[in-house]
Amino acid sequence: MTGISAEHWQAISAISTVLLIIITGIYAYLTYRIARSAETQSWELNRATVIGRIRISQSTLLRLEILNIGKTNAVDLKAQINRPVHSTIQTKRNLQELPFFRNGLKHLPPDVPVAFYLGQSHSWLNEDANREMHPSAFEVNISYTSSGRSISETLH
Repeated sequence: MTGISAEHWQAISAISTVLLIIITGIYAYLTYRIARSAETQSWELNRATVIGRIRISQSTLLRLEILNIGKTNAVDLKAQINRPVHSTIQTKRNLQELPFFRNGLKHLPPDVPVAFYLGQSHSWLNEDANREMHPSAFEVNISYTSSGRSISETLH
């Protein structure tokens, strides 16, 4: 019985080295993927999240609220309404003309709503209401930055 020659040991060593390099490359790639996933999850948990909602306050007043329910400020927030929406109370202006919709906000902190009164629910939701001025449905397009990433959302 003869021993393994030096040439065979070199071949085995070369194959083992190549396999080790491949395994190390796979390990490095998987580690990179895990780190990227953790970074994305962390950003999702800590980012600003702006929502829109219609609330009824004081039992009868409809109110449009833009609210950041996230954990950090929404920065450079811009908002646009896709059609004219007129309030039936106060100044009776088109909401599109208000400074919030024309100029936006530098910062919208968490849990601080920006509110716009639309009118009394019984007149706003009445079937005889002027739907050109008081639409039953509209969209608010919001764009802002959170932790250096740009976000655009449409609130229905």
